[in-house]
Amino acid sequence: MSVECRVFGDIAVTSDGRQIDIGHARQKVVLAVFLLQPGQVIGVDTLIDHVWPERLPQRARASLYSYVSRLNAALTGTGVEIARRSGGYLLDIDPARIDLHRFRDAVARAREAARAGDPERALALLQAALDLCRGRPFGAVETTRLAALRTSLENERATAELDRNDLALALGGHAALLGELATAAAARPLDERLTGQLMLALYRSGRQAEAQNLYREIRQRLVDELGADPGRPLQDLYLRMVGADPALDPRPAEEEKAAARLDLVVYRTPGNRLNRPAELVGRHEPVAEVNAALDDGRPVLLHGLAGMGKTAIAATVADERLRAGGRPYVWLRVGEADEETVFEALLRRLGGGTEAALTGDARLLALQNLMDRAGIGLLVLDDVWHGPALFQVLRAVPDRIPVLVTARAKFPLDRQVEIVGLSGDEAVRLLALHWGTAPGAWSRGAADLCRLLGHHPYAVEIAGRHLRQYGLDAADLAGQIMDAPHDLAMPAGLAPSGRESVRLLLDRSYAALADPDGRLVFQTFGALDYAGASAPLLAELTGLDEKRVLVALRLLADLSLARPRDGTVFHEVHDLTFSYCRALTGADGRIAGAVRRFAEAHGGDLDLIGLDLDNLLAVAESARYADPDACTGIVAAIATGGYLDDRGHPPRLVRLLDEVIQRTGDDRLLHQLLGKRGNAYLHQGRLREAAEAYQRALDLAPDANRRAILLAVLGKTFAEMGQHERAENTLRLAYQTADAHDDEAARLRILEQHSIAAFRWKDFRLVRELTRAGVEASRRLGARAAEAIFLNNLGTAELELGLIAAFDRHGEAQRIARELNDLDILALAQHNLGLDWQAAEDAERAAHHLREALALYERLGYAQEENKVRSLMERFGHRITDPEKERGS
Repeated sequence: MSVECRVFGDIAVTSDGRQIDIGHARQKVVLAVFLLQPGQVIGVDTLIDHVWPERLPQRARASLYSYVSRLNAALTGTGVEIARRSGGYLLDIDPARIDLHRFRDAVARAREAARAGDPERALALLQAALDLCRGRPFGAVETTRLAALRTSLENERATAELDRNDLALALGGHAALLGELATAAAARPLDERLTGQLMLALYRSGRQAEAQNLYREIRQRLVDELGADPGRPLQDLYLRMVGADPALDPRPAEEEKAAARLDLVVYRTPGNRLNRPAELVGRHEPVAEVNAALDDGRPVLLHGLAGMGKTAIAATVADERLRAGGRPYVWLRVGEADEETVFEALLRRLGGGTEAALTGDARLLALQNLMDRAGIGLLVLDDVWHGPALFQVLRAVPDRIPVLVTARAKFPLDRQVEIVGLSGDEAVRLLALHWGTAPGAWSRGAADLCRLLGHHPYAVEIAGRHLRQYGLDAADLAGQIMDAPHDLAMPAGLAPSGRESVRLLLDRSYAALADPDGRLVFQTFGALDYAGASAPLLAELTGLDEKRVLVALRLLADLSLARPRDGTVFHEVHDLTFSYCRALTGADGRIAGAVRRFAEAHGGDLDLIGLDLDNLLAVAESARYADPDACTGIVAAIATGGYLDDRGHPPRLVRLLDEVIQRTGDDRLLHQLLGKRGNAYLHQGRLREAAEAYQRALDLAPDANRRAILLAVLGKTFAEMGQHERAENTLRLAYQTADAHDDEAARLRILEQHSIAAFRWKDFRLVRELTRAGVEASRRLGARAAEAIFLNNLGTAELELGLIAAFDRHGEAQRIARELNDLDILALAQHNLGLDWQAAEDAERAAHHLREALALYERLGYAQEENKVRSLMERFGHRITDPEKERGS
């Protein structure tokens, strides 16, 4: 069970995404004190002092005991408990379940990373820490004690923000930070450190005059309000700006550091053991695809989530081409180096050093000549982060030399090859390789462990080394990492810096996501129960408009943090990325209202509802007790929007529908939901339960139209049950009700249900009579879809009574269906035409129409109808695939 506690934004607890009711403000104060010091005994007097800091009630201790007891009752089943100890109470919880302590842990790890000389990791950790601070500490709860604690926490956050700003500025992030700095400085106009950061960002953005004006503004404000000049650091910064101190430009320092990190090797024999694994598991297809693309002479991009094995594939391809008689290749690990650093490295390594001083086109031509003279046959640019550097290098490479690029970013190169997770079998093989087990020793737990890790190659490697190092069973390790699989780290940290765990790889990708909308959308994935969501759902959850969400999703896709599902607005995130999002965001029980609004706005868009159904149902389940109105709204929107009627009956949705039916006191809504529940029973063949649901809906019918229709549906159900007389009486009553109110629309629906009942009785003359009346009524009302349905049924009846009319009716139904682009009716028409031609003993035409029907049923996802057509074709001896198409392919 996943439990998350919040101090920022509100004092709250969620369990499996469901927000727990922790009671009134004083109980929240008690919980807040425990959350600040988890695992520590807090005295009763201390708790009382926090709850009633000014004036004690007469029975303060008794009231406190009551608060603790109620909190424990609310926490029942979550695994969290307030335990009685000598001298007070203790909250028994893992601090990592509390946003404040995750914040402090991330800040501490960031400072360690900064001390260790890893500013990129430090920046990512500080940003992750700040992302946890989603609102004012303790929310709206006010006491004098909490006010002091709130100030302290706000200061902690401000310090982390300032540290983050310093790192971002040092790493060249002034442009991305400028807007946020301006907003923060406006809110804290006397903060000299913050003002200095904004001045530096402006200066480096070419806005030197604004930077100097900002100094003059804060100086005047300090003099007016405090009677003091700015401190020495801010004064010095201003004077350096006035003097155009070149040291304020970060480029020389960055270039020196980047050049020191650049790894450039010219391989003349196939020996890239630094980057090529001893055995490359499950990557034969991308290796072949990349080789074929390189043979075409165009630049090729290998892109994908960090740790997917892009570098290993590139090294394998390069060595194989060299082994096959190819020319030497250059391997350059670019990283975050800019174009100047990359060109300097290439020119110094391939030339004598004099070319490194060249600029512009002269530099490009020099590099082209050097690569030609060196006989280079392939250039590999590994782990590229910056587009401008890649763009300029590609311009300089001679046309005859293919280029292979690996990156997390999806740069728009001619050929792109996305590297995704391994298959299940491949992941287990890789696990065994690093585990050191023989094939016969693999357990089912190994497959489950690999599935938990999303078949991610580097995570599977780390898991294998864990199993070997600690003698664990795969099932045991899976149980240990279940809540946060992305946190699994290489034993003893035996990995390159920044690659000790998947979390660190993702930290770097997250740090590269500078866009605020992109960060918000990325975090929002973590509030859901499934690793994906549509753009409209994300828009509702974030409060952004859909266009901004789509732009943000494209940014995430470009960094391999999300993947669009082909042909849809749905985006998926990898299982480990999803785990990272959830740890970053924390479970959020407050999304039920937004999900309800989404469902009510889009309930009739069955394709969209189908994409998000798992998330919608998970939120509805979580909201059953915390927000029952939201649960009801979600389920009602899906059910009444037509999903149950057209897309099947998912057991989770049906169970929730039953609960809502039991709970709702709204008769009009109950009438609608009972009708939908009756339809579900009917499709499942549970006729008695269907009749009971329809009868209950009939009793609640709000008007004569609904009463007439429910009577017709109930009559049809009685016919299905074999209760002929009861069916006729009920249908007669339906006609009388419609006629009494001159309701031709209701009469049309009754004719439809009556014709179905007549089919059940095999009274095809009655079917013909009813469907002819239905065709005429449809034409009077302009109901084209209903007309096509009646024509289909009329044709079927006439098939029994004579074939020629059947062809005419089914053919006309087919034409109308195409005119309306109604695939359901078109599939039925093709199905019926197939039966017509089969009866006419024209096997070729029969097979053609049945294949068309089969394809439509497959497209619509109607498995039952699809199976019926397959069975018919097998019985008639027709081939499922078209022989003409097979010959053409």
